[in-house]
This record gives sequence, structure tokens and C-alpha cells, in this order.
Amino acid sequence: MDKSMNNTYKEVTLDGQGFEKHYRNPLAKVFRYEYAVYLLLCKWFGSTVCRSMCIESLSLYFKELGRRPEKACDRYNPENSGKKRTTQEDILDEVALRLEKDVKGHITFPMMHECRADVSAVPEGDGTHRLVFTDGIYGFSVRPVFSEKGRLKKLEVKDLHPLKVKGGDKEEAALNCAA
Repeated sequence: MDKSMNNTYKEVTLDGQGFEKHYRNPLAKVFRYEYAVYLLLCKWFGSTVCRSMCIESLSLYFKELGRRPEKACDRYNPENSGKKRTTQEDILDEVALRLEKDVKGHITFPMMHECRADVSAVPEGDGTHRLVFTDGIYGFSVRPVFSEKGRLKKLEVKDLHPLKVKGGDKEEAALNCAA
């Protein structure tokens, strides 16, 4: 060994801690469904504003999924042709059916197609999020619930009507909603 080489660094091993090359977040599937719920519910309103920073990270999990139909994917990657791959459209279709069944008719939000809603992603204790949609008067929250096998079981909905309006009356807030 040549003593003239001066090593100024030290190699560190983490003993299994940290991220591996193929680490997959165990909540990735949940985050994809949460973002799909967010996307589809935003279409129910005239406009939405979300100030929660975690929506961007949820969108990254959702955008990891392919958009191509399964047969087009098989052409490019023939060794995986027997596996069923989930696409963004698959999740959006599944969530759209759940929204019709679990949310529509279970919330009080008149004229939501004309309102501007504020959206918040509130973290739950288990690492998932509850999406809260409100215009200042009416509001509701939605959270996907999964079965033990990892399939979307239902959307847990809480109607937050009536909300308390601070520093004004409800008629003014309703006029602001329509504007």
C-alpha cells in the first residue's frame, strides 16, 4: 500500500437503515387513491384552492403509475405480459364509482358546482390523510378506507354542516361563494 496517498474520508455503513435501491413506501397505494379522490372531487366544484403542501407529494405517487393501456405496455415489456398493472385510469374509475356510491347524496353542499372550495389534507395518526373541502359555510371530509387485503373498501365521509362563520353572517359568505 502506498503511504503517499492521503485518505481524507471515512466509509460509513448504516447496518440496514436507510433507503435501499428498490424501497417502496408501504403507503404508496393509499397515497395514490387519496390523490385520485382529490382530483375527482375538485371537478365537482367551480374552483378549488389547496394550500396543503402534501398534495404535491401525493401527486408524485399517483404520477408514478402508467397511463398506457395494459396491451400497449406488453408490447414494450414482453416479460411482464402476464402481470396485471394498475394504471391511473384504473384508479380513477374505481374512485369515481366509490364517490357516486359513498359521497353523493351523503353531504350537504348546495350549489357546489359554482363554489370555490378550500381544500386541506389533514394527516391522520396512521400516516394517511383526510381531505377536507369547505367554502366557509358548508364542508365535508373524505378518507379512503381499505380492506385487510389492500383493496378500496369504502370512502369514509363526514358532513361538516353547518360550519360556524366567524366575523360575518352566512348570507355574505354565500354571496362570496357564488362570486
